[in-house]
Amino acid sequence: NSNADRNQLNRFARFFHNIPRFSFIRRNPDTYCVQSINLTAEFLSDGKEDVVDLLLYKENESYERILTNEEIFKLNLYKTPPANTHRDDLEKAFWKAEDYVLFLGQIDFLFYCMNIDIVSDEINSFSLHDFHQLAINTYQLFGENFSPDDLLRRALLTKGDYSIRDGNTPKFEIESGEHI
Repeated sequence: NSNADRNQLNRFARFFHNIPRFSFIRRNPDTYCVQSINLTAEFLSDGKEDVVDLLLYKENESYERILTNEEIFKLNLYKTPPANTHRDDLEKAFWKAEDYVLFLGQIDFLFYCMNIDIVSDEINSFSLHDFHQLAINTYQLFGENFSPDDLLRRALLTKGDYSIRDGNTPKFEIESGEHI
């Protein structure tokens, strides 16, 4: 559409900018490229312009790997920002964090550190101030030249339950000698 709003177009492009950085998509780009094209075609044929309207397709199983829980949470925040928060400020903060080498486009770890369950929490539990503080602390702790091969920093960042299920039996050791 030649009358497309530049901000809306940039937001839509930014959404798809993140998708190829997801590890499961990098391993199988052909499938997700087709799904991205189909989602875009459906979005445009339905006359949608604002990226938050992608929420209308979240129940479609064909797009569940593209419209991840994190992306749905962020789109909901953009659609209905918490009190005293503006969409532009959310986008700037999220995009900066997504571009940080440690996160590779996925910032659900920051939400986790804020004790936000992106699947069930209400978006009103989100605080942009707290997000900023956590992001700044992360950038300071790991630095601008963070190397994903730095095992000490990766170990410090590890938070959570990383048990592995083998059938019905949980396992807590790494048998192959792999590093976290």
